[in-house]
Amino acid sequence: MDTILNILHSSFSWIATFEQSNLVFGLKILSVLISLGLIILIVKLALKGNVVKAQMMRYQTFWEAAKYEKKQTLRIWKKIIKLLKMHEENGRKEAVLLADKLLQEMLERAGWVGSDLDEILSKMSSVQLPNREKIIANRGIVKKIVSDPNLQLSHNEAVQILLVYEKTFRDFGLIED
Repeated sequence: MDTILNILHSSFSWIATFEQSNLVFGLKILSVLISLGLIILIVKLALKGNVVKAQMMRYQTFWEAAKYEKKQTLRIWKKIIKLLKMHEENGRKEAVLLADKLLQEMLERAGWVGSDLDEILSKMSSVQLPNREKIIANRGIVKKIVSDPNLQLSHNEAVQILLVYEKTFRDFGLIED
């Protein structure tokens, strides 16, 4: 048992001595210099290849587009609310149609492709669009409004439909309180 302890003790003391040696210190300095050199090389190559500039432009374009989309959506949403407050049937119908069109535009700008909103919604899941089923149900009413302009749409029905669209726009952060 003493011999095992002596071997372990001498191994640990050799490791401690080795860590204190000039060779290890020199290796540490060499590794720091190599790391700094590689970082400088990466930065130079990134700048030369315009990678950083391209990424910055991409993010700037994204944020400006998102800001524009939010302003545009808010402007159209205010128009929808104004039409609803008119308490006229044609205004209510126009508000519902406008909200439906706005949703389609929003989904298209987000990258969803389809010939119409129904096709886009069929490609989406409830995870991607939380109240997808309610929107699909509202699409039935929207189609009836388009096909039959004389269809009666009560104020409460219009409000219920627009609440579903409003929740969707809020979920995407396009309108706020």
